Amino acid sequence: MLNPLVKRYSKDYPVINPYILRSTYTSYVLKKKNLNILLLFATSFLFWQCASSEKSGMLGQVYHNTTAQYNAYFLGSERLTAAEAKITKASLDDYNHILPLFPNTDTAFTSQFRPEFEEVIKKASFAIKKHPKSKWTSDSYILVGKARYFMGDFDEAIRTFRFANTSSKKDQVRYRAQVWLMRCFIAQGDFESAAAVSDLLKKVKLNKNNAIHLFLNRAEYHLQQKDTTLAINNLKLAIPIMKNKDYQARARFILAQLYQATNQNKQAFDVYTRIVKHNPPYELGFYSKLNLGQVTELSNPDDKARVDKYFTKLLKDPKNLDFKDKIYYEMARFALKQQQYEPALAYLQQSTKAPSTNETQKAYSHLLAGKIYYENLQKYNLAYAYYDSAVQAMDPISVDYQAASERRDVLKEFSTHYTTVQTQDSLQALARLDSASLNKRIVTILEQRAQQRLRQEQQLANDASNQSNLSNLSFGLNNGNNRRGNNANSGGTWYFDNPASVARARAEFVQKWGNRQLQDNWRLSSLASSVATQSPTNTANTPDKGPDNTAPDSIANNPAIARQELLRDIPNSPERLQESNNLVEEALFNLANIYQQQLNEPVRAAETFEKLLQRFPATKHKSEAYYSLYLIYQEQKSDKAKTYADLVKKELPGSKYARLIDQPDYLKQVLANNNKARQLYDSAFVNYHRQRYPVAITLANQVQQQYPDSELADRVAYLKVLLAGRTQKPEVFKTAVRQFIEQYPNSTLIPNAEEILNSFEAYESGKLSLAEFNKTRVQRKTAPDVPEVTEEEPIAEEPVEETVTEEPVAPEPAEAELPRPNRRRPQPRQNKNNPAAPVEEAPSDVTDTNSEQADPVAAEQDTVTQAVDPVENTTPGAGNNAAPATEATPTPTTPAPVTPAPAEPKASYTANLTTPHLVVVAYPKNNPAFKDILTKMNAYNAKYNLADKLTVDSTSFNGTTNFLIIKEFDAGKKAASYATKQKAPQSPLSKIRGIEFATFAISSENLLILMKEGKLEDYLAFYKNTYF
Repeated sequence: MLNPLVKRYSKDYPVINPYILRSTYTSYVLKKKNLNILLLFATSFLFWQCASSEKSGMLGQVYHNTTAQYNAYFLGSERLTAAEAKITKASLDDYNHILPLFPNTDTAFTSQFRPEFEEVIKKASFAIKKHPKSKWTSDSYILVGKARYFMGDFDEAIRTFRFANTSSKKDQVRYRAQVWLMRCFIAQGDFESAAAVSDLLKKVKLNKNNAIHLFLNRAEYHLQQKDTTLAINNLKLAIPIMKNKDYQARARFILAQLYQATNQNKQAFDVYTRIVKHNPPYELGFYSKLNLGQVTELSNPDDKARVDKYFTKLLKDPKNLDFKDKIYYEMARFALKQQQYEPALAYLQQSTKAPSTNETQKAYSHLLAGKIYYENLQKYNLAYAYYDSAVQAMDPISVDYQAASERRDVLKEFSTHYTTVQTQDSLQALARLDSASLNKRIVTILEQRAQQRLRQEQQLANDASNQSNLSNLSFGLNNGNNRRGNNANSGGTWYFDNPASVARARAEFVQKWGNRQLQDNWRLSSLASSVATQSPTNTANTPDKGPDNTAPDSIANNPAIARQELLRDIPNSPERLQESNNLVEEALFNLANIYQQQLNEPVRAAETFEKLLQRFPATKHKSEAYYSLYLIYQEQKSDKAKTYADLVKKELPGSKYARLIDQPDYLKQVLANNNKARQLYDSAFVNYHRQRYPVAITLANQVQQQYPDSELADRVAYLKVLLAGRTQKPEVFKTAVRQFIEQYPNSTLIPNAEEILNSFEAYESGKLSLAEFNKTRVQRKTAPDVPEVTEEEPIAEEPVEETVTEEPVAPEPAEAELPRPNRRRPQPRQNKNNPAAPVEEAPSDVTDTNSEQADPVAAEQDTVTQAVDPVENTTPGAGNNAAPATEATPTPTTPAPVTPAPAEPKASYTANLTTPHLVVVAYPKNNPAFKDILTKMNAYNAKYNLADKLTVDSTSFNGTTNFLIIKEFDAGKKAASYATKQKAPQSPLSKIRGIEFATFAISSENLLILMKEGKLEDYLAFYKNTYF
């Protein structure tokens, strides 16, 4: 029977034989089946080639490259770009300073974006684990490193970039890793390593993207080094090849700011003009226009009028309503350049009153006003008021906060003393008046105060009215055709396209409702949170209550009460007049010192010192006043210098001031003696803790005999008091404590001595049992700043046993028992010798798609690295040669310090790496190789660690070993890194061959234990287990 298809064909083509058609159709079906089978085998083969991540065939390589690029790397890169954009948007730029080149990486700020960066790491880890043989593996590692960088984990980022630099076979990828490695070093403050990477990249040819980042890194490096010229040169290289217009505009703005900061106004004017012409972001464009006025050259008087007209035009522009405070501020700066101080202060007054959402601008306006009063007008009382307001309104993390706060404190002290002199002089003048004149004068004073109060109230009312009118005007501008969203530069006509309009609306909300959180029922929040913040100046000047808890307003409004208060302060008796004179005397002396030492006003200082001597010839500050006047007039090369030098020698013979005049290097001798006394005191301190009391007493007596006038006199005396408590009867100890209090009444150790006396009184009165009384004898395990031992004999391993008598043991203070020299702790900076050194091993933990720890990923090695000792690794940025982790690493918990039991002879060291540390070099005693090691280490530190201000000392450890002590590091990690670098060729220790010595980091507490126990091997084992 014929097939239906054959029948149809035979019907259509009757000439063709039906059997031939059937044969043809059968052949067609067989061929189609064979083709399907072939396609099935081909698909299976392709799947087999691509399914395993270890297959390296041609088809498998294409598959892995494509999947790694588009399924992992591309998605991770896009997420990283989006996270960077969020950081940039959330950052608030301070246009009063040079803008930062890079986004903020402070962990306190970037922690809110941590989930985004963890997602980036997860995406990049997918490419690393699932497609390790693809050509995108190294790129994915760089993506992980970038995420680590933005998360603030610089150490892990450095390890990641170093591994990418080692493992990648593509030159530009390795260069990209080195560029980001340089940025990490800059962020860490490791400028030596950053410079080393920069030098490496000078020898290679970079693509445009790597070149842009390298030039920006170099610009940031030179900005950190305060080298503005080189920073400008690198920005000029980066800007022309930047593709992103917004980033380019920002870089140009920073370049213009640098030109402006170095008084290259013509170049700054050209760059600002170019920014405005290229339609930048709104805020950047506004500040470019605003700064154009500052850098305009004034070649003739008409130019100033033209700039004033330019600023006025900016003020009238409704789009700039939210920036009026900044415009007035720049107008004040422009007037200040012309030395027009009164107009500048008037503009600053308008700046502080203008409504704005920029809370920091008010602080800068107060700060500039304070500088004018301080530097130009020398009105320090008014300067203090403005500095105080500036500090209150300024963010504590601002770069100007510290300097402003310090000057505020100086001016506060000045204002206090200045007001004291004025007030007491006025009261004394009133005391000299007769009754009729006094009554008349009091009436005049009260009328003046009333008029001043009325003016202040009227000014506050005017300010409130202006604020209300401006608020209504702002609201009107936000509606209808007057909306600021209609400007061309905003990028659209919608209201929310203009950030200034949104900011103004937010300010109106805050003004009415306060800074409330977005939450349900926000209108029902506590009324306290909706109260608007008061002006810092008003807050600072809020008057306190008067005597008898009387409010100032009631005093001001009641003339009888005000009169009574005024009469109460008048010194109308000899005793009160003497008290008033004492206040004036102290205030004048303090004012003169502030003028001389802090305000650098020698003329006013001399006038104040002479006024002090004139009003109070028998002042107790006569010697200091004479010597200060001698120094002032000597610097001015005035003949009065000899006059006051003669007065010092005549009236104060044998004093230290007479010695200073006759011996100009007397202070150097005093400092040298203080240093020698400090060394002996440190040795006595260590011996006291070792319970070697006779040696400690001998050293303390030596300090008192050889250096009786040293700055440690009270500390040495207190140490002798404690030694008396250990070696003498309680009665002798108690007498020694009382003598110390009488001899050093102003010592900072007086509270400790009084605590001892309190323990005696508690025991004698029966409030303290004998057992509790004896507990105060327990010695506290604390170490001095530098444990210095002068003896060469070995240290006993066991503490000296003391005879226990039936008499009560003398008590000791529970807290801060032992005095120490006050020393400034330097802030160490980590320096690395080989910043781009490769990492040998592949990562051991890579995040898989299920966010679980995956199997180790193997990586090919294309470089050979030198074997490094596991304890002292010279590779910077990593403690060992392990490759970077690509998932979050939990922070190890530092074990709590364990106090050794009294019966335990074995030392128990505490593993606290956050406390201050020292670096110790233990070397054989009297070995010629270490003859000049102290001098060499000082030279090494001066060359490579100058900013750390490290000091080097030596001491004896036992009969065969000396310790070289380098101090002081703020944490164990820094100290261990320094110890590791001593194997680098730059260190003088690296040149010592064939001699066994040890270099290690140690805390002050552990060093005391080591010196007492004398077992170096035990600590070295602890050091290797704890620090590595």
